[in-house]
Amino acid sequence: MSLIQTENLVHFEQQYPYLTRFNLRAQHKQGYRTISRVQLEELLSSIPHLEQLELEISADIDLIDGNQWEIFLTRHLINLITFDFKFDLHQYEYNNIPPNTFRSSFWLNIKRWIVVLDPIDSSFKTVPRFARKSIHFSNDYSQPTITDGSLPFFDHYMYIREITLSSFINNDWIERLGSIVIFNQIEELNIGRNQLLEILIKVKPVMPQLKRLIVSCLSLNTLGKNNLKDCSFEQIRSLRFYDTDCTVNKADNLCYLFPNLEHLQIYLKHRLEIIPYLERYIHLCTFICELKTVSSSQHNKKHATRDIGHEWFVKNVPRWRIINNFTCQITQAHVYLWINNKHKK
Repeated sequence: MSLIQTENLVHFEQQYPYLTRFNLRAQHKQGYRTISRVQLEELLSSIPHLEQLELEISADIDLIDGNQWEIFLTRHLINLITFDFKFDLHQYEYNNIPPNTFRSSFWLNIKRWIVVLDPIDSSFKTVPRFARKSIHFSNDYSQPTITDGSLPFFDHYMYIREITLSSFINNDWIERLGSIVIFNQIEELNIGRNQLLEILIKVKPVMPQLKRLIVSCLSLNTLGKNNLKDCSFEQIRSLRFYDTDCTVNKADNLCYLFPNLEHLQIYLKHRLEIIPYLERYIHLCTFICELKTVSSSQHNKKHATRDIGHEWFVKNVPRWRIINNFTCQITQAHVYLWINNKHKK
């Protein structure tokens, strides 16, 4: 069971005394902490059969005491097997934490619960449950260090799955980033500059699990097939593509670069430019398009998607005249499509 608001804790212990699994997420309100150590101990001691406990709390510093937790858990939660937590702290509190209280035999040898400080978000947490999953990399990025040598060793970047690259990064970025993260675990790449091909050519051999791309800007209209030779990225399944300078001609190049897309989000200028993407991408499951008209007035936005509907797609996408298996939703400037491709198999 999970509780989102601490107001829900009233009479909780009388209602659920035999819980074996409990998740509590309590966010602060206007700078005030949501729950104190006394309140939390009263709550947890009333559900003594817990086997799995997870806490995500804006915490007072008195919760960051491994010795107190050891005493409480051994007295009141003797059946506890899994204990994960993430305590968010104010910066001044973070700088005064004594983490060595989580280095006892109880934590490391008996329970095998590893607790670390995360200087990036000023949090105190168990890993791998709350290990960082994403990183924003720029030229001035410096790897956070843990200054207290009493902490157990933990690679904060072991579980990174998503990378966002700054708009302007030096040419040695891949060497620097490769010394921090494990490339063959990366699944998503967010590129905030116009050198997509150059970046993808570098990452293709080292990121075999890369499946999702988020691209801010890309110019494919000037590229011919000769420029795209040996640049097909078959492993990419999802592309979010923000570029207001799209034309029908770009569809050929985009489909050549990413032939196996299943999820596509794109900006286009005219509704007819939708058709080549739907015709060429036979594996699409979801398609989201915002039509960016020349004028940003509300009047023109209403006209951008006028007359678009189920019949319009069947009429204008030749492949869909035979395979009529999709659902659409049309707003003022957006087109949403969900396509059932099970028949292909």
